[in-house]
Amino acid sequence: MRRQCEDFEALQEQLDLETVRMEERMLDDKPWYMKGEIVAQDRAENTVLEEHLDVQRHGKFKPPPANESVILEFIKKSIKEQSFSSPSLKRKEQLHQKPQSAIIQDITQKSLVEDYENLFARSNVLEKEQEDPTKNAIQREISDLFEKLDALSHLHFVPYKVGLFAF
Repeated sequence: MRRQCEDFEALQEQLDLETVRMEERMLDDKPWYMKGEIVAQDRAENTVLEEHLDVQRHGKFKPPPANESVILEFIKKSIKEQSFSSPSLKRKEQLHQKPQSAIIQDITQKSLVEDYENLFARSNVLEKEQEDPTKNAIQREISDLFEKLDALSHLHFVPYKVGLFAF
């Protein structure tokens, strides 16, 4: 039993010494590269050359070396397809293209106000065509339900909303 106590005390002393050493090392003055941003005047001369610093450079990196057989296959493929010449520009075909003179005549015939009136009329026609009677019925039923729930709620009255379905 005494042997275990002595071993424990010796181990405890070793741990105490180690913690004291670690605390001293942590509180000691650090080298310049561990202090963060620093001016050249604050450090000794040529100390940057003595240290191996990991620096990020914001440049383009070289591509990794490629397998030579892959490059040769790519070259052979481009020769077979004859894609080594200058690239041809792709153009979308424009359907129903009016001649330039017709476009100019259309512009001169109508004023901007008339164009906006026509657009507004078309949008109103489209909106009227898209009305769905079942959707309108469901909206009416839901608005009635919410009005009744508002009336039943205790001390939280919300006045009726003015809308399309007011009775």
